[in-house]
Amino acid sequence: MLLDVLKKFEWYNEPFRITYRDDGMDICTEIQTDFWQSQQHQQHKDNGHFFFTHKDNNFCLNLHWKYEEYSGFRQCGAMVRIDERNWIKVGIMASENNKPKIGTVVTNRGNSDWAIHDIIPNSNEIWFRIKRIKSDYIIFVSIDGENFQQLRLCNFHAEHPEVKAGAYACSPQNISFICTLIELNID
Repeated sequence: MLLDVLKKFEWYNEPFRITYRDDGMDICTEIQTDFWQSQQHQQHKDNGHFFFTHKDNNFCLNLHWKYEEYSGFRQCGAMVRIDERNWIKVGIMASENNKPKIGTVVTNRGNSDWAIHDIIPNSNEIWFRIKRIKSDYIIFVSIDGENFQQLRLCNFHAEHPEVKAGAYACSPQNISFICTLIELNID
């Protein structure tokens, strides 16, 4: 049961509107929230919503999201975080209405990169997986929950024994976003 798993997690920037149910957790994101760092452009956004647990050693994080009609860079996905200057996120994120793409962002030493991946849209649900092997992180996505495609292999500049791992959601523009976390497990 999802609610039993969620008891081991905590919030970083908890949203104002959350509904916990036996079959999921509904999140309504606050507007102008994001995780993005750029020293060159002097952008330091660290106010997105992140629901996490502490993990050390190797692990595999699995999430299943459902979301409403999509537009405006609104995001939900998976995140692994050391601090505000070092983190990884993968989630739906794209500017075209009803045409979400998968975005992967790796932030090392306060600088974020961004890679976009096409997906075949389905019925507004998606699965993410992040595997940690020492300081390496392998990012996967699935549109059916069974067949996962590897998107990226990345690492942090130094191995950290403990990281925060979990689910994130945000709305960088002026449109809030309702998304539902259906499954969250980490082992």
